[in-house]
Amino acid sequence: MEITAYTWYFLVTSLMISLALLAFIVVLIKHFIRTKSLGTILLVLTYSLITIAEISNTIGLWYYVFESELSLVSGYFELNFAFFYGLAYIFLYFFANRHILEDNDLIKSLTSVGLTILVSITTALMFMELANHTTNPFYYNEFIMNGPNIVQFTPSLIIGSIIFIPIFILVHLRIIISLAKLSKSIEDKFTKRGFYFILFAVVSFAAAALVASFFTLPNIGNQPVIITFLHTLRIILVLIGIGLSYIGWTMPNWMKKLLSRTKEEENIE
Repeated sequence: MEITAYTWYFLVTSLMISLALLAFIVVLIKHFIRTKSLGTILLVLTYSLITIAEISNTIGLWYYVFESELSLVSGYFELNFAFFYGLAYIFLYFFANRHILEDNDLIKSLTSVGLTILVSITTALMFMELANHTTNPFYYNEFIMNGPNIVQFTPSLIIGSIIFIPIFILVHLRIIISLAKLSKSIEDKFTKRGFYFILFAVVSFAAAALVASFFTLPNIGNQPVIITFLHTLRIILVLIGIGLSYIGWTMPNWMKKLLSRTKEEENIE
């Protein structure tokens, strides 16, 4: 295969996201050592699974370029992207029920078990087709991205919708709506501003997941400008999500000082 500037762009930016998430995991673990709270552990699990998803996808891309253009190893790594992201949002749902949502035990059980079964079954079906070298597979797409010249394995449009829509409605959308409502009830401006970081972090990751879902569209790989734009947009949204998550969930001292200074200036005025 021909390695182009597009190829390096996809490889390097994918690696950059993986490293950024690894760094954030280290920060969250340090935060847990200080707080020793169950909520922080759930956040560590959530972002760890997101990190595994991104690393798995990155390995798949690099393996195809430098190891074997014919091997299905890339397929197994890249299809894990949807699986680990799906599991990550299930743990995010657990976390949200401690601090944001107010689901009863029945709803929590139905939602968590239902999403786990959904993600597990769809992933198993994709892997079965991949292992059997199915011609014209139904459960996943395989295409070469024109420009980067890298193979991309994704859930098919139907399977991607089956995975994404329930997670978006039951987790992303509900958390965003609940956070927006909670922010209105907070009177202290210092707390409210800190709260907004969490809200916009969830929005950023939800938007990144939405952008990633466009890669399930048929013939998307034939449009190098479009796939590069979508890839870039997803990278930016994930980086924004990481940055806002860092501030919102850990509230570092420099941000506390900045918010306090801003609050003091407003009081003076």
